[in-house]
Amino acid sequence: MRRALAFLLLMCGCFVAQAQDDSQPIRIYPYRVNPQDYPINERRPSLPATRDLFSDRMQFQHKAFDRRSFLPGYDRTGGSSVRLEEKIFADGLKPKHLKYAKSVRNSDNTFKLAGYKIFRTPKVAHQNYNERAHIAGSYSDISEKFYDLAGPRFLGLQFGESDASYLNLSPGYISPMSRDHRRQYLDYQRYFEHYGNHIGNRVVLHVNEGTSHYLMKEGTATIAEAQTFYRGKVNPLVHYVFLRGASKQYGILLGMGFSTTTPHGGMSFHSPENIHWAKREIIKAYGELIPDPKHYPTTVPAYKALRMYFQTSSDRGSSLSLFRRLMYSNYMYNGVVMNYEPGAYYNNYQVADENGKDIKNMPSKLSPIGEQVRSVREFVEKNPHPGNQITPVAFYMDFFNGWRTPDSRKKAMRVWTNIPYGAGDYFTDNLFSMFYPGYRNVGLYKNVSFGMTATPYGDNVDAIFSDAEQEVLDRYALMVVAGELKYDLEYQRHKILEYVKAGGRFVVTGDNARKLFPEWGISEKSEKNQVGTAVTVKGNRVEETRVFQSLKIRNLPENSKAIARTADKILAFEKEIGKGKIIVSLVPAGITSKKENFSWKDDPNKMYPEGLGRPYYMPAHLERIIGEQAKAVMPFEVGENLGLVCNRNEKGIYTLAIFNNSLTKAPFEIRSNIGEIQSIKEADLADAELKNIKGFYPRGFEKYDIGKDTDKEISGYNVRIFKVKIKESSKLDVLPERHPVNRGNGRFLAMKSMVELKERILCYPSFFTYFDGVKIDLEDLRAVNQGALEENAKWFNRKRVRFVIDARNADEKAVLSAMEKTKSLDLADDWLVNKRTKTLGKAADKFGRKLHTEKSGGVDLIEKLKKPNMGALQVLTLEYANWDQVFGDYLAVWEANPYQKASLAGEKPENKYSAKANLLGKKEKRYLTVRTVSDLELAKAGELDGILLNARLVFEMSEGKFVSDFASNNKNLRKTIVDFRPFVDGYRQVVFEKEWGVTYDKGLSMSEDVMRKMKSAGVESAIVPTDKFFKKGMAGFEEFCGLAKKHGISLVLEHSKKAQPKELATLRETVLGWGVRKVSVAGNPQLANTEAFEKAGLTPEFWLLRFEDFKRRSSPFYPISQARGKRPFKATLENLAGQTLVYDAEYMDKSELREDLGKMEQ
Repeated sequence: MRRALAFLLLMCGCFVAQAQDDSQPIRIYPYRVNPQDYPINERRPSLPATRDLFSDRMQFQHKAFDRRSFLPGYDRTGGSSVRLEEKIFADGLKPKHLKYAKSVRNSDNTFKLAGYKIFRTPKVAHQNYNERAHIAGSYSDISEKFYDLAGPRFLGLQFGESDASYLNLSPGYISPMSRDHRRQYLDYQRYFEHYGNHIGNRVVLHVNEGTSHYLMKEGTATIAEAQTFYRGKVNPLVHYVFLRGASKQYGILLGMGFSTTTPHGGMSFHSPENIHWAKREIIKAYGELIPDPKHYPTTVPAYKALRMYFQTSSDRGSSLSLFRRLMYSNYMYNGVVMNYEPGAYYNNYQVADENGKDIKNMPSKLSPIGEQVRSVREFVEKNPHPGNQITPVAFYMDFFNGWRTPDSRKKAMRVWTNIPYGAGDYFTDNLFSMFYPGYRNVGLYKNVSFGMTATPYGDNVDAIFSDAEQEVLDRYALMVVAGELKYDLEYQRHKILEYVKAGGRFVVTGDNARKLFPEWGISEKSEKNQVGTAVTVKGNRVEETRVFQSLKIRNLPENSKAIARTADKILAFEKEIGKGKIIVSLVPAGITSKKENFSWKDDPNKMYPEGLGRPYYMPAHLERIIGEQAKAVMPFEVGENLGLVCNRNEKGIYTLAIFNNSLTKAPFEIRSNIGEIQSIKEADLADAELKNIKGFYPRGFEKYDIGKDTDKEISGYNVRIFKVKIKESSKLDVLPERHPVNRGNGRFLAMKSMVELKERILCYPSFFTYFDGVKIDLEDLRAVNQGALEENAKWFNRKRVRFVIDARNADEKAVLSAMEKTKSLDLADDWLVNKRTKTLGKAADKFGRKLHTEKSGGVDLIEKLKKPNMGALQVLTLEYANWDQVFGDYLAVWEANPYQKASLAGEKPENKYSAKANLLGKKEKRYLTVRTVSDLELAKAGELDGILLNARLVFEMSEGKFVSDFASNNKNLRKTIVDFRPFVDGYRQVVFEKEWGVTYDKGLSMSEDVMRKMKSAGVESAIVPTDKFFKKGMAGFEEFCGLAKKHGISLVLEHSKKAQPKELATLRETVLGWGVRKVSVAGNPQLANTEAFEKAGLTPEFWLLRFEDFKRRSSPFYPISQARGKRPFKATLENLAGQTLVYDAEYMDKSELREDLGKMEQ
């Protein structure tokens, strides 16, 4: 008899678990995300999906869609989420497409288009490239038409695994990849924005990595899901830590995608007729059955046939049991849709008889995958509401962190694209290893061990970034800082203190605590603690097994007590503030101090693997402290070797999903920390027969004894769901529902220059929480190029950025011209003028603008501490060096001045934040590479001979501005060379492959715009890259050189690994043959010495000084003073005496540049 396990008050679990060791109640926030509750909706181009589109329950992918006739097929899995290949519409929309979209509007279905990979072109891929690259806007017109017809049931185009494409492939396009976390974020934002603009800015996020915060923040996502691959990348449970956090910050619903693929193959079920078809297609493509072709399949059928015949089967890759557990985890996560790659049917298209002849109209049949989906769908229909997931723990991370999980396939631990882990990143790895043990081993083993992990503290963690509004932070019982906090520390401190005062627990390691709370007297100096150090943690002895450092502290802050200490020093303390407390570990970054050797490899056939080690570990006493805090906020416990998801249905009613993610049976016991258990009832999943199907368990484990389910044990690779009724006690604190608030209505921040304005706003991640828009001087508006303004206007308009244009110092003619120029800005509505005139009034009416004068009172310019005019547009109109200054003044002006400031920070430009010049002395024959506006300040501080100026900056400037600032007769700058290297990015700006269509044409147009300005300013030289696209794009490069010839521009060819002196000499002759008047080369001392250039008959015009780590696929450009290795340079720096030198590194501050300049002067 099936255990209905009404568990009628089984005494084994019906009690309140032992109370934790502190008196704080357990805070829970039992509410779901509803997108309509978020103010970010005001800054979305179209609204995201809401729960009513999915009938307020988890839906499933429709897997019987006849792509040939474009008519819905008979779907026996009950799916309502339809995915169409975007290439169906490559030639435009047909009447049947429009008819289908109309029919969806009043149905229960949703549909999306598959989307394309941004970096793919027909030359390098047989599918998933943009087949409408020749059309301006690509798929945007199709997206807009579908949205008009189907409404929000059209979810948009899928950003399908393109996050991983960027993180893994962009170093081949964007050069150099930055050392700076903020610049890496900006590059990623541009990539995603570029895709959104091409597909109508209605995007379905289908992501591989943990970067969903950055994507959801853009406001173009309609729904988000993880693609749960098992290829050595992101464990799905960890993936959803990031997705859940982003969902709660930005108000986007979640689904899940499932792939069966692992490094060891993929799970799929094939009929004999499928195999006959695959065999035929392989022989057709290769002439024989060839398991490992040397060339990539040239056709889609050949690609699918190879996978079907050689790489997939019912007992390869992921297992059905893993698929089943993931579907139920998505159900418990309040996911609204379950998508999956493996076939739910024995395919009725790819079939042939034993002679290889096509079989037509063969009846389809549900595969075991389809049967599994059908089973879960039937359960969901009977039990549509599992309650709202409770996640009381947040890993609090700096917004720009870019953290990525360790990649066992590529043997890499890095953030963003190529920045090696820092100490804080290793601590983040340790935190995840603590809460999701073994997570980093995903994809290593054939039995998919660690595909899902145990959750000793519950699967109840969200990753929350530092831009989160106060209302979001206050939802959590416990926050643990993961990684280094680098930016906007005063702003973060304010929110953290408000969170703690309201009752939150906040755990922070020494270095971060020292920066956040300098008044506590935590020293920068540390001391070593040896192996065997005995630590007392709240009366319990812990012995350390590894060496670690700890920071010194002379006296504990007020209202503090030590919670971990050795015989002679304090290692951790907690400080009570309001209703909550801050727990400080004095371990600097939270990790041990000696790097350990560990192997990325392990035997993939291991039955019971222990997994990989780590280079650094968390000291045992710190793990004990964090563990105690995590236990103290758990509503329920079931056993440390199990997984647990906890949801609240209503007062006193909870749904628990217990996962056994190992192959061996495990004991369990449901214990409540928030009230006495009154009853426990188990849900009947009604799928026992499916566990006997080949492929349900991993290969080799089909007959393994996984145990049986009882009232005290759960069998291996299983999930069980229980409804638990309790009598809630005073130990429980149910928080009220809170939503982020728009605090910025009618408030503006003055900013200088329209060039890189978007980037400066993006580098203030909380800008839109506090401000509606910006004030720009009319002169700065005139200084921006019309084309760049129109390009950036797409983002300004999408984000609903309001503009106040300060035209008080402009004449009527200049104002009229500027109004014409701003036609592309939807919200450049308010113009502050010196005097109203009839002419200006008519122009304002024509363009839908409003005129203000200082006397009219419509605009309140806040230049000193005062009470603002709440009936006017309020403009903070001072200069600021960073967001901390802005936020401090915001509080002083609009939040009753909580810190009792006597004046505004912006009133004092010469304060501790100011960029006061620190002159480096005159440097002859010395140039600096300028990639951003901030680098210009560095160039001025250095008093160098000249600069290599990013062509993108030239494009963004008006011609008058460029001539004024950079003309050849400029007294402050002897020479400017325009740098096309970052402008030629191969996908978004300048490309040399004609297959990119509209993007190629646009790149040529932008290049000509730059060259025309150069000619006007008398700037004669430009440097171009030689490591990107020349073999595939020589025809396009020839056209580029034709523009240089037309405008009389000399070209400098960059020395690179792909173009050594010999190749440079050949390329130089080719370019001269195209008519460019002068062609020279720039040397790289890391790649060749002066003799190599002499042999090739070349004399470098200048040498590029930087250090690259060539062991890495794409290295940032480091200062030469940071060079590593025995002989980092082939041309010794002494040999470059008297040569023209370009400091080509990315300098993080003046001190780095000063050190390089000093090194060359020695």
